Amino acid sequence: MAHRRPEAPDVPVWAWTAGAPLLYGISSDSIGCGTVDATLSTGGTRALEDEEMRRATRTYNGTSWSASAGTPTTMYYHQGCGTLTAALMISGINRETYQGSYRTDHYNGTSWSPGGNVIVARKWGAATGTTDAAILFDGRHSSSDGSAWSEQTEHYNGTSWSSGGNAIVPRASVAGCGTVDAALNAGGNMDGAIPGNEVSSTEVDSYNGTSWSVEAGLPIVVSKGEITGTVDSALRFGGSQDKGLQNETDGDKTFVYDGASWSVGANMLVGRWDIGASGTSTSALNFEGDRDYLVTEEYVGTPTRSTASTNRSGVGVWASRSAILKENIGPVLYRCDEHRW
Repeated sequence: MAHRRPEAPDVPVWAWTAGAPLLYGISSDSIGCGTVDATLSTGGTRALEDEEMRRATRTYNGTSWSASAGTPTTMYYHQGCGTLTAALMISGINRETYQGSYRTDHYNGTSWSPGGNVIVARKWGAATGTTDAAILFDGRHSSSDGSAWSEQTEHYNGTSWSSGGNAIVPRASVAGCGTVDAALNAGGNMDGAIPGNEVSSTEVDSYNGTSWSVEAGLPIVVSKGEITGTVDSALRFGGSQDKGLQNETDGDKTFVYDGASWSVGANMLVGRWDIGASGTSTSALNFEGDRDYLVTEEYVGTPTRSTASTNRSGVGVWASRSAILKENIGPVLYRCDEHRW
C-alpha cells in the first residue's frame, strides 16, 4: 500500500531579510499616531544629545523611517494624537526648561504651528481623537514635584480646551484610544496603600464624551504600555508588569478587547515599556521604548489562509519591521518582510 506523505502543519513560516542600516536617533517615551503604513513619532526622553535630533519628527511609511520637520520645542512625557498629516503634540515637560508645558502644537504633515493652551499642564497622561476633536486625560500635573494627579478630562475643538468629566481612578503612564465621545483608558500607575508608593493597575474605563464608566479590567497589572483601536475593539500591548516604580520589568504581553472582555494575544517579539504605537486593533505598530531599543514591530490581527480545508482567521502575530534609524551606527537589523502559510 502506498504511503501518503503527511501534510505540513498549518502554521506560519516567516521569511527574514536584512533591513535598513541604522541611521537616525531614537528615544523612549515618544508619542505615536496614525496607521501602520503612515505613522508619526514625536518627542522622547532618550534621544541623542544633538538638539536637531531631539526635535526630530519621525515618520514611517510601512517600510522605513525618515525625518520630517523638527518640533517647536524638545518635549518629553507629553501626549499626542491624530494622523501622519494632522497631529497634535500636547503638554508634557519642556526639555529646555524642565518645566511643565501648557502648549498644544499642530502638525500638518510638513510643519508645526501653535494651538490653544491646555487648562492643566500634565505629563504621563493620554490623548485621543483628531486635531479638531480631541480629549486629554489622566496623568500627573507637570509641576516641579509632580505630586498631584490629573483628574480632569479636557476637550479640544481645534482652537481651545474646555473641561470634561473627571477620571474615576486618576492614573499616570496610562494608555488611551478611541474618539472624544467613545474613548478607552487602560492600566497605568496609581497611588498605592502607602502614600507615594505607586502601583500598577488593571483598571479600564470608557468615556462617553461626558463621564467615565468602569469596564472589564486587564488580566494583569501593567503600566507604560500602549493601546490602539476603539472602545469596542482594542489592542493593549507592552508596558511594565511591575508592582511599583522601583521594580520595573519588561512587558511583552498583548491583550485583545471586544468591548466586554479581554483575551490573550500574541506576545511582542521584544518586551519593552515607554513605547510608541499607531494603528488599530487588528493592524498595529509598536516602536522604540526603554533602553533605547531600535525596534519596530507590526501586529497582524487577522491573517488568513483560504484553502478547501482551512481558513485561519482572528489569529494575531507580531512581526519585526525596519528599525528606528540612528545616526552613525553600522550594523543592520533584520525584518520580516513576508509571511507564507
